[in-house]
Amino acid sequence: GGLFVTLTESGFNNNLGYAVDTKTSIRKDAYLFGEAQSRVVISVSAEKAAAVENLFATGSIDFEKLGVVTDGGITIDGENWGNITSWKDKYNNAIGNLLAGHESGQALAAL
Repeated sequence: GGLFVTLTESGFNNNLGYAVDTKTSIRKDAYLFGEAQSRVVISVSAEKAAAVENLFATGSIDFEKLGVVTDGGITIDGENWGNITSWKDKYNNAIGNLLAGHESGQALAAL
């Protein structure tokens, strides 16, 4: 779960990826896979970003810009993490591969 899964799942329908930068004050694994509560992820067009940021600021709503939507590539802290099509395939087939008798090492490597 966590932010990585949220962002990745959100790109499945339209085969969109993302480029994000993690906070250096938080371990990368905790930032990407932690399941802390009370967070909402929204996607806003570049043209409306300033208006949304102003709305949040006037309402005293804490927010953080995570990154940008891409045409399929996934980049985290400047590092290529593959593309949405590959992650979608892994997501949709990991349990089936495990149940089909793949050894655990192969099943985990598929992730």
